[in-house]
Amino acid sequence: MVFGGILIGILLDELGLRLLGIGEQGLYQWDADRGWRLCPRASEWQRREGNAFVQINREGMRDREHSYRKAVDTMRIAFIGDSFTEAEQVALKDDFVSVVEERTRTCPRLRGKSVETLNFGCDSYGTAQEFITLQRSVWSIRPTSSSCCSSPEMTSATIRWIWNGISASRFTCFMATSSY
Repeated sequence: MVFGGILIGILLDELGLRLLGIGEQGLYQWDADRGWRLCPRASEWQRREGNAFVQINREGMRDREHSYRKAVDTMRIAFIGDSFTEAEQVALKDDFVSVVEERTRTCPRLRGKSVETLNFGCDSYGTAQEFITLQRSVWSIRPTSSSCCSSPEMTSATIRWIWNGISASRFTCFMATSSY
């Protein structure tokens, strides 16, 4: 009888904690190289800043599902960055990565080509974590170009650490292009 009461109490506590959203894994998981990363196939309503349903794809990106194989006549652009790139505060269709893809569809210079953008943004990433993401995740999908977009504070702090005092205010975004 006592054991049954304890078991019912534990189950009610668990139910209450789940209803309150306490103890859930959320969108992030441990990563040995970067510290954390987006958890593949995770999803949740984000209401702390804004109001958006956030869904992570099977590759651990806040994006729709993408094929590893790039379609012929497709320009594939990978965006790497911090929370500004991840943009969990807005609907997926409204983040700047999706807007870039949508707006390039009407670009006359890209006639005959489609553009596919991929969002590798992750909240609070610094330049070192973005570089590891570039090496481990981005290069394997063979993008036409990669754009690393960081907040000036993160980039400036990392470059000062690396080059000991060089001002990085003009280095807030860089572009690396390949000929894949």
